[in-house]
Amino acid sequence: MSKPKHVHEVLIRTTAEKLWRALTDPDETAKYFYGSRVETTWRPGDRIEYRMPDGSIAIEGTLIEVVPNRMFSQMWRALWDENIRKDPPHKVTWEITPMKDGCKLTVTHEDPGPEALKQIGGGLVHIVGGLKALLETGEPLRIEAPA
Repeated sequence: MSKPKHVHEVLIRTTAEKLWRALTDPDETAKYFYGSRVETTWRPGDRIEYRMPDGSIAIEGTLIEVVPNRMFSQMWRALWDENIRKDPPHKVTWEITPMKDGCKLTVTHEDPGPEALKQIGGGLVHIVGGLKALLETGEPLRIEAPA
């Protein structure tokens, strides 16, 4: 039996370098990732967190692999609500594929727990949509956290 997987792809008119910066710079993630700031050293084996404006941690994990301007993968554990906290950590990969006029961003959640599988589809579309808008227009989408 195959394990559950959630894959989200989007084309963005930007360079791999600008997309990488938007994914890895805490000042940038705060603009489109529900206000959270990514915090890590970007070295495999080190901790990664997405911290909300109130200081709470929405996502925690460990970096598995980092290839600047191309991809990073992490063990990912959501903490934003009681239901999703019950799910075990799972692997998430953010992959940048340069194209002629932009990049394809592929975000893959491998073997997420049942609550994560239910929630990531609805939330990830807002995050990636906000990222795309930020890079293409200079302005993020104004989004609310899903209820």
